[in-house]
Amino acid sequence: MLAWRRHEEFCRQFRSINRHLDEKTFEISTLVDHLYNEINEWENADRTLNGNSTKVKGTVVVSAATAGQVLGTSSSCILELRWNDRFGLEKTLAESIAQYRLQLGITGTDEEVANQLADIENQIKELEEKRRQIQKETDKWFNKIIPDFPLEGDSEDGVPWRVKTDDYEDQLKQLDGQLSALQDQQSKYHQLMDLQNQYHELDGIILSGIPEDGPTQSSIKNILGGCTNYVAIKRDISGFFVKGHMNANYWNENALAAGFEVGTRPVPGSIMVIEADNGLKNGIMSVDDTAGHVAYVEEITRGGEWLQSCHQPRQHEV
Repeated sequence: MLAWRRHEEFCRQFRSINRHLDEKTFEISTLVDHLYNEINEWENADRTLNGNSTKVKGTVVVSAATAGQVLGTSSSCILELRWNDRFGLEKTLAESIAQYRLQLGITGTDEEVANQLADIENQIKELEEKRRQIQKETDKWFNKIIPDFPLEGDSEDGVPWRVKTDDYEDQLKQLDGQLSALQDQQSKYHQLMDLQNQYHELDGIILSGIPEDGPTQSSIKNILGGCTNYVAIKRDISGFFVKGHMNANYWNENALAAGFEVGTRPVPGSIMVIEADNGLKNGIMSVDDTAGHVAYVEEITRGGEWLQSCHQPRQHEV
């Protein structure tokens, strides 16, 4: 009878200890999950600082051409970038986007890219949840001592045979490899989308062009005639007005000397200068051989066409 009571007392104490160990195992597992999430957050923040938030910058130098000169804004340009720098940035962004798309094998639209990223992030969430569950099993004390049948030798963790935890650790290694590959792909997709967003924002700024700031004051505008008078109504050209030197073909030189940007790419609101070469070189239109011609750029389409206005609107491809 006494032996039976001792047996019951031993079983009771064993169950109590076992329950206590399970509670502590759960607490430790919860702590491990918390630490794992903290590490993930720090790693994601590090990737963001070193990858996703990188801004791409670029500049180009455009030499003045004899035809189709475009006058933009003065040196105190919109949004802290000169127009030629904006065009250079646009080119750099387009090249970077093409490179990322090539690396990722992407040929679809921006919306399809966003859908593919969402799919990758869902896969990551599913694998991370699976990893957390397996990690819990890995950390349970009894899985660290229960043999894995058939018995195999193991000298990695101090236990002379493979245990259940070893199987779970193998699964964790496989999951970590899958997660690493997906997170690398996720990072590249985020960088691609960041570049695309920058490109679309810049594209919108370029297509919005230069605000119409005319008319030029009457004392200057009334001196001018024909196309120069028309453009002086649309834009205030007093900043580069040179009395006695305001034939159309002088406007680009006057503007450049006054600190305005001069390039070869039109934007809405810019002034197009066509040199006085009788249409033999400019490839756009025949103009007066002594005075040249100026026009106001009304619109630029994403298809690469521009609409100019002077006395009669003209549309050309560039």
